[in-house]
Amino acid sequence: MVRAWSLYRGAGPRPFSREAFAEALRMAWAEAKARPVTPLAVLRQFIGVRVAESRDEVVEKLAHALRLEEMRAAAQARRGASSHAYARLYASRDFGRRVGLRNLLAAERGLAA
Repeated sequence: MVRAWSLYRGAGPRPFSREAFAEALRMAWAEAKARPVTPLAVLRQFIGVRVAESRDEVVEKLAHALRLEEMRAAAQARRGASSHAYARLYASRDFGRRVGLRNLLAAERGLAA
């Protein structure tokens, strides 16, 4: 509702009109439906997201980041297990990142459909 009033007032000074406000409300609702449902702070832990990005752009970036993580994991698996403690730590961190990306992607795709 706040965004609808902002859109309505942003069109310039004019007397109140129900039809014009209804149009502003429809525009605000369309913007809200296109926005990602996951909070930006959570998304920014995994990918770089601008404030004004649509849900489709966020889903595309999440899918790309997940593909990159899976390619990195496959390359690591081909190299074999390392006995170095930091390598195991990073492998665990990478696994957690892949799981997080999968969950975010499922949430955004599920609500976009």
